[in-house]
Amino acid sequence: MEISKTLEQTLKVLELLKDSIIEDLLAGKEVSTEDAEGRVKDIVREVARSFNVADSTILDKCTRQLELSATEFYNLSVRYITRQDNELEDIIASNRRETIDSAVQTKILLKKVRDN
Repeated sequence: MEISKTLEQTLKVLELLKDSIIEDLLAGKEVSTEDAEGRVKDIVREVARSFNVADSTILDKCTRQLELSATEFYNLSVRYITRQDNELEDIIASNRRETIDSAVQTKILLKKVRDN
């Protein structure tokens, strides 16, 4: 299944955020918004390096293109990963700019990241 770079990169950020959040929970740490922006930026940097693009390219896809701040993206990610709601999924699916990504496909891929 072919997907856009935008969706692929956003999914990777969400996957790494999920890993980081689960690691904190397993260590008995409280998941809070403290330093949410820093955490997102660290993960964005890692994803940018793996795709050989600038940090700002990845951050833009997770924030400006979704009309969110880094902190809002983090908070929505925590709520999505912990199954409190699907708002992040809805925002990402409704802000698709690439015709290659259908809303249904986008939601399925987001659920795969969350559920695996």
